[in-house]
Amino acid sequence: MSPSRRRERRACSRRRGRVAWSFEYAPGVPIFTSTGLRSWTQAGNVLSRPAQLAVAGVEASRGNFALTLRHHDSRFWMITADISDGDGHLLVTADDPAGSWSDPVRVTGTPGIDPDLAWDDATAPAT
Repeated sequence: MSPSRRRERRACSRRRGRVAWSFEYAPGVPIFTSTGLRSWTQAGNVLSRPAQLAVAGVEASRGNFALTLRHHDSRFWMITADISDGDGHLLVTADDPAGSWSDPVRVTGTPGIDPDLAWDDATAPAT
């Protein structure tokens, strides 16, 4: 297990509570849940398997950054910039924020940070 820095928390609401996360290192993107916003419990990690995010041997501050978590059509969607290779973003989904999260779909040719998710009329995710 690598060190964890829980520097950033944002909330993604759903009907029965809130979900928040943090990022950097592996296992990556710890997910926290709360029903009252005062007490938070770690539910799991989005990127918990080496196949999801290969950060072994990567320099400090070179992992996943500036993620977006959304709840849409009863599914959680997370996209993050993969700084370790500099060529894009990772998109994963789960029915429950505690996991199990899908293997990532790599969105290549999209360098940079702060990816976002939106849905058009056909409900296709877009960044």
